[in-house]
Amino acid sequence: MEFLNRIEVKGVVGSIRTSTLDNNQAVRFSLATEYCYKAKDGMCVVENTWFSVIGFKSEGITQSTIENIKRGNNVYVVGRVRQQRYVDGNGIERSQNEIMAQAISIINQ
Repeated sequence: MEFLNRIEVKGVVGSIRTSTLDNNQAVRFSLATEYCYKAKDGMCVVENTWFSVIGFKSEGITQSTIENIKRGNNVYVVGRVRQQRYVDGNGIERSQNEIMAQAISIINQ
């Protein structure tokens, strides 16, 4: 049996942070997506979902993307989902799903 861990999302960049770790440049940002469905009364209901995205130059994210991605950009992200576990400031163990980007495309509009 083969397993598949792949996600594709398109949305708007929120907060963004770039960094370098062991000479490997990285970009980390939040991404807002929207999904619209019709309620029983026929009105469109918009559902927003936020994702945490991280991409590394060594994993195929281009230098140009890392330098040019900005808050408010529309982007298309392809990657895999990874669960991070951590302990917050209050000592509570938490987990967060994040997208490990394999490709990030800035969409010009």
